[in-house]
Formats: sequence, C-alpha cells, structure tokens
Amino acid sequence: MTTLWRDNQINQQGRSLSSQHQSLAQEIYNEQGLQGLKDWLNASNQHSPFRIRLDRDSPAHSNDKEHNDSHNEVSMIGSKIRDWLSFKPHIKNNFVIKTLEHGEITLWVEPRRPPRFHTPPPRPDGPIWPILATMIMISLLVALYILKPIKRLHQDIKLWHEKSFVGGIDTSIAKRKDSLGTLGKELNNLSTNVYELLEQQKQLLRDVSHEFRSPMARIKVATALLKHPKSQNKDKLAERIDQEIDSLDYLVEELLTLQRWQRPDNPVQKEAIFLEQMIIQLLERLRFEADQRSITLNFVHHREANMNKATLLGSRKPLERALENIVRNGIRFSPDKGTLNIHLEYQQSQPKKWYIRVSDQGPGVADKAALEKLFDPFFRLDNARTPGEGSYGVGLAIAKEGIKINRGKVYANNRKQEQIIIGLEVVIELPATAP
Repeated sequence: MTTLWRDNQINQQGRSLSSQHQSLAQEIYNEQGLQGLKDWLNASNQHSPFRIRLDRDSPAHSNDKEHNDSHNEVSMIGSKIRDWLSFKPHIKNNFVIKTLEHGEITLWVEPRRPPRFHTPPPRPDGPIWPILATMIMISLLVALYILKPIKRLHQDIKLWHEKSFVGGIDTSIAKRKDSLGTLGKELNNLSTNVYELLEQQKQLLRDVSHEFRSPMARIKVATALLKHPKSQNKDKLAERIDQEIDSLDYLVEELLTLQRWQRPDNPVQKEAIFLEQMIIQLLERLRFEADQRSITLNFVHHREANMNKATLLGSRKPLERALENIVRNGIRFSPDKGTLNIHLEYQQSQPKKWYIRVSDQGPGVADKAALEKLFDPFFRLDNARTPGEGSYGVGLAIAKEGIKINRGKVYANNRKQEQIIIGLEVVIELPATAP
C-alpha cells in the first residue's frame, strides 16, 4: 500500500512538472536554439528528483553521444539503487515542443529516485547551541512539573505511614485537574477506607474482649463458689458454668462464621433456591420458639408474584442463616401474643428483584443513626431493644454478610402509624433469577 501511494504521488508530480516545463522549454528553444535547450536540461536535471530527457528516437538525441554515455552509466547505477528500494522508474510523463531542425520532438519526464533521498535536510545558518539549550530548558521544566508533585505525594504517604495510618492522605495533588490529580483523589479515598477498616478491626477486638470478659468473670465467680466448702447450690453453680461455656462456644462459632463470610476469597456454591419453600421450612423450625410467648408467625403469600417461580440462584446456607437471624431478632423484640409478618414480594420492573420483609410489633429504633448501625458487629442499643441474655449483637451482622454473599442488601425501617413507631421492618433485597 505504501509503494502504491508513493507511485501515485510521483506520477502526479511528473504530470504537474510536464505541464509547467512545456511552455518554458519551448521558450528556451525559441530564444537559444537546440543547444541552449540541452544546456537547460542538463542544469535542471542536476537539482531535481525528476529527469527530463529527449526522446531516444529523436534525431536531436543522437547528436549528444557523450551525454548519452554518461546517462547510461548513471542509469545503470540508479536502476540498481531503485531496485533495492522497490522503486518503479517506469512511471513517466512527456510533453512535445516544435523545432525548426527536427520538427516536433518529445521530452520525457521520469523520476530519478525517491524524492526523500534526493535533497539533504537544510542545515541551520547560525550556531546550534541556542536550540539545544532551549530544548534542555523545556525538558527540565516538564520534568519538574511531573516530578515535583510525585515527590510531594511520596512525602505524604511516608508521613501517613509514620502516623500508623491514622487519618487519611489529604494530599494537595488531589486539587489538580490532570491525571496526577485523579491519582491523588484515589489515594485519598484509599487511605480513608484503610483507616476506617483499621478502626473497625480495633473496635471489633475491643467488643470481642468485652464479650469474652463478662462470661469468663461469671465462670470464675461460679467456680470459686463451687470450691467453697460451705457451698449449698453446687448443682446450680455447675449448671451455670455449663451455660456460660455454651454461650462462649456460641459466640466463638458466630465470630468464625462472620469472619469466614467476610473473606473475599470465600468459596460460594450456587444453587437454585426456592424462596417460598425455604421460608415455610424456616418458620416451621422457629414456630416452637415463638409459641413459648404466644407469638404468631404469619407468612404473607403474594400470589400475583407467581410464587411458583420464586427462585434465586445463590448460596442457600448463608441466605437461610441470615433470614433465621432476622426472624429470631423479630421474635425476641415482639411483645407477648404479638404477630410477626414475613412478606415475599416480586418487583416486575427492571431491575427485577425479590423483597423479603420481616415486620415485628416491637419498640423500633427511634435514633436514625442507630438504625443505620443496626447491622454492625456488637452494636448495642440502650433502649428497650437491648438484647437479653444469650445475644451478643453478632446475629444481624452475620445476616448482612449472608445476604451480601447472595448479591443482595438488607436495611431496616421503623413502622409508623400517625408518626408513632409501632414496630421495626427489616427488608431484604435479592436479585431475581429466572428458573
């Protein structure tokens, strides 16, 4: 393709040169004769990428034997160079002039060699050092423009590391409008996320220590009383120790589950989950617990949602565990002889979703900030919703992670009637999957 384009360009230049030189050649012949025309041709051919020659069949051509010999020798050398460059010398153009001696004679215009190899690049008339000095100065300015903010960013990261990752990297580079500014903003966000993650881990460690300290202290007291020679309730003390050990075992199991589900590399085995069947089976298991306080578990069927297609492609065990923890939480805070409603709804519009709503008749959560932290590990409330004995504030955190594994999300809202809180509603959103 490059060779074809080059040949077309040379052919166009040859045609243009033919039209330009025809009148000029005729004028030179009229004024200086045939010899003057040949001298003009020799002078023109020395500085042009195109060669203008007389037609070999013309009588005027045979009168210049020496010129022809030198031309043939140059042509042989030129043909070898052109062959090496894959150059096509057969592209020719011609024009005709009228002479008194030989009548009409033809002059051929043909390319000598590729134009880019003909004329060397022009050399500057003056010294070259001012140009080099200017280029060096421009290069230094560009280097400073790039290296200075990078050096500043390195200092900010180093300072953040020396402060043990406290706070964030509030670098001034983020104010720039170029790619370095974008990098600075991303580092600011990254450092903030790292700081929040470290704070969450510290808080989790404090909460775990507190949760372990309380039952361990009770076990220590019960053991001391059990060893006392005048102790009269040894059976109750031994039962109390067993209960505390069971609660610690439960807490450890919950923490391990939470940690395992929070891992990014947690393997997930997906299967078809029939939501209606799963909810019915779960409520049957929890009905005995609800009957202890005469609480009614009411599963609301939305038949218009076509329950036969209530399927989800996901991990059944985490989802079932999440729903179980949410329902147990609703039972715990529902009043005696109350009702706990579980709704299964389908959103027809895009994106298609399944909604599982668990509504209790408890006191709700008046504090909006506390409502948003309800699914954080070990989060406790100081009002009437404070969990009783046997709860550590880990269940809803596990529920959140189990739903997250299934590409869903969970949140809570207060149920209100005339601006009065009449209960809490926990909503689970899950992406719908066709069966």
